[in-house]
Amino acid sequence: MKTHTMKLHPEPYGKIEKGVKSLELRLYDEKRKEIDIGDEIVFLKESDQEESVTAKVVGLVRYASFSDLLDDFTPEIYLGHTSKEEALAGVSRFYSEDDQFKNGVLGIRIKVK
Repeated sequence: MKTHTMKLHPEPYGKIEKGVKSLELRLYDEKRKEIDIGDEIVFLKESDQEESVTAKVVGLVRYASFSDLLDDFTPEIYLGHTSKEEALAGVSRFYSEDDQFKNGVLGIRIKVK
């Protein structure tokens, strides 16, 4: 088992901390290729990195794009959003479509410890 660290903006951090968000979306880049089921992720609140929440990786799903991934998941249940469009707007602030299609994307199913 490995422990990974990821920074999060306050809004998604709060959703994970409260258990509203159980699927973290990231590019499937070199850093994320090292994540396995059973690993732990320490999420650091970007505005206050002394604040953290630890979650266990309980599943991994790979897709070509976030749009494709969200077709198979209900955003309000897994991401704390009310619609696919809202969830896509959130991830598009961080990841371009070019980056998505170049790397693919990863949905990290988590359970807060």
